[in-house]
Amino acid sequence: MPSGDNMFYEEQEAGHNYYGEFIGKELVEITRKMFPLSSALLTEGIEKRTDDNPFFAETRTFAQCVFGDLEKVKNSDKDPKWLVRRQHRCWSAQYMNMMDVRE
Repeated sequence: MPSGDNMFYEEQEAGHNYYGEFIGKELVEITRKMFPLSSALLTEGIEKRTDDNPFFAETRTFAQCVFGDLEKVKNSDKDPKWLVRRQHRCWSAQYMNMMDVRE
């Protein structure tokens, strides 16, 4: 949690404290540069990971601790891409059902 220093996260032009700008824009940009991973990329090719990677979060052991059997991640509820496709189909079906009701 970013520190607001008892300033209630209010923009203070006189003191040049722009907490909304910092938290809403700058902090987001900084963290995206520090951690350039998307959740979909976390599971892309996960079953092929090895423990040779110097970045611990990209190792097979770490992935197994988080996701379990790596051979079962793809097209499961642990696969962000699969979840999006599934939700898209659900929304499409709901929309089509709404259209049927109106006709």
